[in-house]
Amino acid sequence: MTCKALCLCGGAMIAMAALLSPLAFAGDPVKPASDAAKDALKKGGDAAKDAMKKGTDAAKDAMGGGEDPAMMQRWMEYSTPGEPHKLLASWVGEWDMKVTMWMAPGTPPVVNTSTATTKSSMDGRYVIEKVKGSFDFGDGQGAAPFEGMALMGYDNSKKKYFSIWIDNMGTGKMEEWGTADAAGKVFTYEGTTYDPMVGADRASKSIATIVDADTRQLDMFAPGPDGKMFKNMAIIYTRKK
Repeated sequence: MTCKALCLCGGAMIAMAALLSPLAFAGDPVKPASDAAKDALKKGGDAAKDAMKKGTDAAKDAMGGGEDPAMMQRWMEYSTPGEPHKLLASWVGEWDMKVTMWMAPGTPPVVNTSTATTKSSMDGRYVIEKVKGSFDFGDGQGAAPFEGMALMGYDNSKKKYFSIWIDNMGTGKMEEWGTADAAGKVFTYEGTTYDPMVGADRASKSIATIVDADTRQLDMFAPGPDGKMFKNMAIIYTRKK
């Protein structure tokens, strides 16, 4: 949108604000208060309509004039939730989590517990999961408070699912993209994340499985010392009753 269009749209907002301002009801002191209010509303309404019309016309001019049917069709296809978004909605709910972690291949597992609250957002376009608990790495330092959040969705343009994860053990994010199997039960994601132990980005892989209506499993993989991917985390989600 051009500066001209923005200014005109801003004019419409100012005109609408004038309608709600107490000054708009001051009126002519000679007229009854009700007549002054009606007059102010009419004048303000006409001004708002005029400014909004000019702003709309300017916006259309900025886009080349009028609406492009092909563009509008692409926009609708991109913005409308579909079946993949319904699959993601199956994660919505309250969950108990059993988190099993392996620091390296062949090492004893470390087990922790957390809880997750997962909600649908923006009319089903995204799923947001918030995790809270404590995490003990088994290093003798004891458990530390843990908090994380995942944003999950399906990009209609790329035809892929995505997951973005952040937590209080870092300042960056893990971003993965993936697909679902034909049954819509197993989701396989791949991406990268920063590993402070090596001081560089490393590959990541996650497999999320819908076991049944009340059970989910998330297996995560990372490169081992030999560079080969190994399962470094397994999370079992059990729906709270």
